[in-house]
Amino acid sequence: MKPPGEVGLNASGSSLRAKTSTKSAKDLRQAAILIAAVVEGFPGAIEDAVAAVPKSAAEYLRRGAKALESYLPASPEAGWEALEKATLRKSGGH
Repeated sequence: MKPPGEVGLNASGSSLRAKTSTKSAKDLRQAAILIAAVVEGFPGAIEDAVAAVPKSAAEYLRRGAKALESYLPASPEAGWEALEKATLRKSGGH
């Protein structure tokens, strides 16, 4: 099983592969929510995962962070609220 921070970074990286895809924005929103949840539930996990990224991948990491910037919630609570709203929409609730 991958460490939580690594899962968050992998989610954001996979969102960048298909930059022109209509799924891209949805994938970035999901990655941002996942990262917010990891930050809240596993303090230091994202930092540990970033520290483990090889220097050769630093540019990909920078681009991923930039792409996620507008999707990241202002706080962990906002991340949970966004996840709850998305879940309600998906299930047909309000």
